[in-house]
Amino acid sequence: MARIDSRGLTLAACAFCPAVVLGVFLVFPLWAPAWMSDFGKSRGEVMLVYSASGLLMTLMMPVAGWLTTRAATWRVVAMGAVILGGGLIVASLLTNYLAFAIVYALSIAVGVALGGVIPCQTVAARLFPRHVGAIGGLIMISLAVAGMIFPLVLAPLKAAIGWRAALAGTGGVVAILLPLVAFGLIRGREGAADGAPAHGAAPAEASTGRILKAGGFWIIVAGVFPLMAVSTAVQANLLPILADHGVGQDQAGFVMAAMAVGSAAGAAAFGWLADRLDPRLVITGSATLMAVAALALAGGGGAVVALAATIVLGLASGGTLPIQSIFAFRQFGAGYAPATGLLNLFMLPYMLSPPLLGFVRDQTGTYALCLLIAGPLLLAGAAATWRLKSARALAIAAAHLAPAE
Repeated sequence: MARIDSRGLTLAACAFCPAVVLGVFLVFPLWAPAWMSDFGKSRGEVMLVYSASGLLMTLMMPVAGWLTTRAATWRVVAMGAVILGGGLIVASLLTNYLAFAIVYALSIAVGVALGGVIPCQTVAARLFPRHVGAIGGLIMISLAVAGMIFPLVLAPLKAAIGWRAALAGTGGVVAILLPLVAFGLIRGREGAADGAPAHGAAPAEASTGRILKAGGFWIIVAGVFPLMAVSTAVQANLLPILADHGVGQDQAGFVMAAMAVGSAAGAAAFGWLADRLDPRLVITGSATLMAVAALALAGGGGAVVALAATIVLGLASGGTLPIQSIFAFRQFGAGYAPATGLLNLFMLPYMLSPPLLGFVRDQTGTYALCLLIAGPLLLAGAAATWRLKSARALAIAAAHLAPAE
């Protein structure tokens, strides 16, 4: 029982740490108005800091994966937390905007990458190799919870003591709390399920070149990329899409909240299903749901149709991380961490989908064209994943990494 409790606490820590560091990143809109006022910068100039942070963070993901295979994971998480927290404290003291932007963007990029999803999910996957999908779902839900809690805590704090003190305080909490959590609950658990590499999987020391030469890597990219691109494009353009359906601003907030709830439910549902069914079947189901939602949004139909389609799209998009995680873990085994870092890097072009959708809307006067094209792309990507290993081979691979009971 003590072993089960210990593993459960480690799993909780592996969900908590990414939620905190990504929560710090996602709370950016809370600081932006104050920065515009204090530094005398335009909204576009301030938003560049957010974009740069996200871009650099993605570029750091392969580094986080590489470090996870070569250093104790708790040290990687602690290092990321100290860099993130320390960077926020230093940024809060700077009055020159360029220096502030550089320090903030770099600390966010390095800190979130090292202290976030890849190291923690790797530990959790080693502890519970038969539940990688559910672990991905758990992390997605923890991120959603952090996205709700952080603004509720930091908004009144910023109003009471000012953004600089609030930012420094946030940095101090991150720099102290997360290393303690990593030391107390993750240290010593990194290798709990280590053993022989999974059947047909890349070993822990797999190089970047070997991973990139694996056909399975590019099949995962082909399968998951359309899910990320379509869901991101629709979410970023959701308000004008809803307006095309006759949904007013007062109703749009409700629809967006419903999509967030659907995403959390999808993370749990698809994570659970991917652990129990052939993940190729699960991604096909997710892609089909998203294609149906895109088709409904393309066809008009008013507020009711828009609400239903948005919930379905949120449900499907919530399964993206769990599905990617289980494919990567079962294809690359002990090489999961570096493979996941590289997958995140090569998924980066999905960030172009929101402006592309907006550009096509400006040129054609409708979102319908892109939304209609999205369906075949989603289904083609899902179909590509059927070239991966069979469900039986993947299950055998996962069993090789199971810890002794």
